[in-house]
Amino acid sequence: MQRVITALVLIPLVITGILQLPTVILALALAPVVLLGGVEWTRLAALDTLPEKSLYLLVLAASMAGFALIFHALPQWSTLFFMLFWLLVTVKLIRYRPAPAPAPAPAANRLGKAVMGLLVLAPAWVSLWVIHGLYEDGPYLVLFLMVLIWVADSCAYFAGRRWGRMKLAPEISPGKTREG
Repeated sequence: MQRVITALVLIPLVITGILQLPTVILALALAPVVLLGGVEWTRLAALDTLPEKSLYLLVLAASMAGFALIFHALPQWSTLFFMLFWLLVTVKLIRYRPAPAPAPAPAANRLGKAVMGLLVLAPAWVSLWVIHGLYEDGPYLVLFLMVLIWVADSCAYFAGRRWGRMKLAPEISPGKTREG
């Protein structure tokens, strides 16, 4: 019930922000949300100490600023870069097949997870900014993307509840299943 109430409060605010705010203000409003995603990512990467978490968030903020500067300085090339980046991510996800593998050394595993967070969170933030600001219909494209994500996430939740048997990542999210 708490999630429903939160959604009923936040969804109108998010929709209004996407459709009404200027692109730079929206990007600044989304930056703390992405940094909160970074806090969650520190848990995924097992960065447990306060100095590790703080350093990670500083590097994430610097990465976001760096991507923003690249976009501002070279908008055409950065758009191409982000399109290629997300194409590669999509291909990687399509080709992904879970298989048992020898566990990498803990430090390398933690570093790899931390770097992946930087390569997902910062470009996602800039991509929303680029889509919102480059096109006349950009705000509507961002809204469409958000609705698509919300619907897919909700459908995955209900599918997982109904048909889910195989746990996806029990140590991270005990209720999530591969079917969802």
